[in-house]
Amino acid sequence: MCIRDSSCTDTTKFLSDGKCVAVCPSGTIPQSKTCQPCQTPCATCVDSTSKCTSCVNGYNFIVSNNTCQSQCPTGLFLQSGNCVGCDTSVCKTCTGTPTNCTSCDSSSNTPFLLNNKCVPASQCPTNSFADTSTGTCRTCTSPCSTCKNQTSCTKCLLDGANQATYLFGDKCVVTCPAGSVAIGDQCLNCTAPCTTCSGGQSQCTSCRDPLAVSYTHLTLPTIYSV
Repeated sequence: MCIRDSSCTDTTKFLSDGKCVAVCPSGTIPQSKTCQPCQTPCATCVDSTSKCTSCVNGYNFIVSNNTCQSQCPTGLFLQSGNCVGCDTSVCKTCTGTPTNCTSCDSSSNTPFLLNNKCVPASQCPTNSFADTSTGTCRTCTSPCSTCKNQTSCTKCLLDGANQATYLFGDKCVVTCPAGSVAIGDQCLNCTAPCTTCSGGQSQCTSCRDPLAVSYTHLTLPTIYSV
């Protein structure tokens, strides 16, 4: 060991813990003929003490910029202790692989998450709707079979007793309300002058005054006694 004035007389070697070495130990890098320790949280580094190549326990290595962080930033996912970039052409965030999406870019052409893939609204299944508040294809709530949102049905399921339900406005009902009639899978309003109807919108079972029911489906004036 030949040391003079805190440096090695052999210009090919580096000073490390009072010794002259040909190669700096792991966790240090050669700078000005001495072995300088990497800055925490770098476990190893290259070119500078802050340019990490691996991290101490509790930190993850970010490949793209040679830094260490306790959590992977948005757009990166953890893989074997390294924060690796998601495929931003298909995902905003991801897990496990670059294309296994956990969220989607709302400004892209595929802003809705469906089974870990980002899809356009048109590809959300028929029993779901494109929910802009969550960025997902969200399943309709029973008894909706199709819907515009969580509270507005466009078609109805059978109820728990396997009984048909009808669409009335944007709600599903078992029995059509007074003033409407079941036509197909919907409750449609009776047409004037019917107050209530059966079998068809214009087949009155009661009428608005001063009209009365005609069982030949002709509307007749009400006859008042004097």
